[in-house]
Amino acid sequence: MPDIRKVVLMTMLTLISLITAVGAEDKYTLDDLLMLEKNGQYAELLVHLTDVRPSQRNEKWNELVERAAVAGVQKNLSAKQEAQALYLADQLLELQPALKNDSEFLAVRKHSILGTYSQCLSNNYATGSCLEQLSGTIEKTPDDHDLAMQVGKLVRRKAQNHAAVPFFLLATAGEKEPTQCQDEDLLLAVLAGMELSDSRSDGARTLAFDRCYKTLHQELLKGFYASSGYGTQNYCKGLEQKHALTPFQQAYCADH
Repeated sequence: MPDIRKVVLMTMLTLISLITAVGAEDKYTLDDLLMLEKNGQYAELLVHLTDVRPSQRNEKWNELVERAAVAGVQKNLSAKQEAQALYLADQLLELQPALKNDSEFLAVRKHSILGTYSQCLSNNYATGSCLEQLSGTIEKTPDDHDLAMQVGKLVRRKAQNHAAVPFFLLATAGEKEPTQCQDEDLLLAVLAGMELSDSRSDGARTLAFDRCYKTLHQELLKGFYASSGYGTQNYCKGLEQKHALTPFQQAYCADH
């Protein structure tokens, strides 16, 4: 699959050409935009949203943007154009930050993200680039924990287990023992992350011993006994901080 940024570039250039072709005398009014919505002409409507001057963007305009955003993104999704849907969603999010609180918009944006990156991550040669782009996409709505959780599960299945850890961290941010800790994909990501060296294991240890310890305690002990090398060191640090090591285990950790 080509770079997602290249896929959406053509969409961006098309939109720019449409916008720049509009002269001052061709600016649409709010009434014009509402008529376009009534007729279901969302492609034209979305191009002309910013024709309305900022000083005239009242509550009706705000509500129109929210409705048009959902409809426009959904139209792309229905046509199986997930990358274009995602690009449109993020452009609208920049135009109207209040969309971060719109559940319908977040739902269609989530579908566009999962569809786009499911394809991207299927290309083993593009995994690194996909993960980098995906991180930037998720960071635009850091409070959307459900999205972060679904992305973590996608990455766990499509890429290496430990690569999902950053997304599970976002999904559980600010919580202790959230229900997400019971998720099998999160557990597999944590166990894989615990085997990494030094700072690369920080995220896994945060999930294991800070946010999900009560839920994962028994599985962590199993991981401890099955670990070696960096894994043993990481488990020993975490379990020692929890005062969960027996004298025998303390002696074992001292030797490793």
